[in-house]
Amino acid sequence: VYGVSYGTRVAQHYLRRFPEQTRAMIIDGVAHVGLNLAGGEIARQSQHSFDGMADRCSSDEYCRARFGDIRAKFKAVRERLLAQPEKISLPHPQTGKIQTETVSEQNLYASVRMLPYSTEGTALMPLMISEAFDGNYIPITAQTLMMSESFSDSFAMGMQNSVICAEDYPFIEESDTQNLDDTYFGSTTIDGINVVCTHWPKGVMDDDFLKPFDSEKPVLILSGETDPITPASNGESAANMFSNSKHIIVPAHGHGVIQRGCVPALVRDFIENANLNELNTQCVERERAMPFFVDSTGPKP
Repeated sequence: VYGVSYGTRVAQHYLRRFPEQTRAMIIDGVAHVGLNLAGGEIARQSQHSFDGMADRCSSDEYCRARFGDIRAKFKAVRERLLAQPEKISLPHPQTGKIQTETVSEQNLYASVRMLPYSTEGTALMPLMISEAFDGNYIPITAQTLMMSESFSDSFAMGMQNSVICAEDYPFIEESDTQNLDDTYFGSTTIDGINVVCTHWPKGVMDDDFLKPFDSEKPVLILSGETDPITPASNGESAANMFSNSKHIIVPAHGHGVIQRGCVPALVRDFIENANLNELNTQCVERERAMPFFVDSTGPKP
């Protein structure tokens, strides 16, 4: 059984319900049992990811020299767009057709949240923020347009609402809503979920869905070191729950790492043998982050 992102929650519950039908399990970008995604988790993890990018930029010779204080630039762009959205014309990034778009802080938030899902996306962030700081909003707007169309083609918002409103929202605790003032999202995500789940129909959920459990089945746990939504600490929580497990953290990568570096070979071996002790995971240490783009042509040579 393989699950990635929300699929890790499904995979774990499948193992709980049907252990006799499960030979082994791989979970990648883990939502561990008991994790609540309807509170402040998205805002906190997105901020943590942004801070990691900014810290890396400030310690990188070329990124620091080219962009300066990327946190200060982001703050300035955010405040500017909060005060007054901008209307711009740009060629659609896929069709090339010129169209007019209104750029608000939500465009900025969407880009900053979603780009770190991959190391290639993270590499673009300082350039995109700096361009917006200089008044060029085309990069973040084009990014938002591409993400919006990708989501509409592959992401079912009705299903998302059904999941969150049944499996997370009813179980929000006070601690889930704390420490959001220092995040760029603030309470935006919680406020939106509150509005949706107040009206959205709630499905049924097994009574033991949120309860920890163990299994004798071998469980391979994969995490990206810079994952902006399901950090490696989530994978560690799952590893602590499953006594027969191995947790691999892939350096420099984000959300969903099964296709990165030597991980496909490790997964192949695990599927063939279902033996965690035979996996030599040292090869993942060769992974490196994509260098930051210093202009539209790419990183420094």
